[in-house]
Amino acid sequence: RGSGRRHHGTSRGSKCDQDDPARLSGTRCDLQNPGACAVVYAILRMANGKYLAPGEHGLIGASAAADERGGVPLDSVAWRVQEVSGSWDHSGWVRLQHLLSGKYLRLVVPPDPMEWTFTVEREPEPHGKQTWFQIECSREPCSGGSVHVRVHPEATGAHINYRGADLVRGHG
Repeated sequence: RGSGRRHHGTSRGSKCDQDDPARLSGTRCDLQNPGACAVVYAILRMANGKYLAPGEHGLIGASAAADERGGVPLDSVAWRVQEVSGSWDHSGWVRLQHLLSGKYLRLVVPPDPMEWTFTVEREPEPHGKQTWFQIECSREPCSGGSVHVRVHPEATGAHINYRGADLVRGHG
């Protein structure tokens, strides 16, 4: 279980005036109309108080801790929510793209030796619905507070589950 905060990107120019096409792809951002940006980010904090982030070899853990001032580098813990079927805030299916690396969250399914772990992948398509997630909100509208994140049922239907230390696994 994770506690998620989603940030709606309605940038007033600072996000939209970047010249990186990969970061602007699918955002509807342009210099003439910065208010049209349609970007949603999720930040997932797990039961240990740390944030979900890729670590060594792309393995995902609840390992990004806040500094002494309570801050974390936003680009290392933020996930861009990309709708693939339905609306993210109405139980639709999304891909979660790590802001810093540009890679996509994936649940590794059996019989892979890394089964039930989460990794990040450069290309989500070869992994099918192992990269599709649903954000289940504790209350509507889905704008903060407690959420559950689960994998598409055709992949496993597992939830992201905190297991102790920095360990995160898929649990069904």
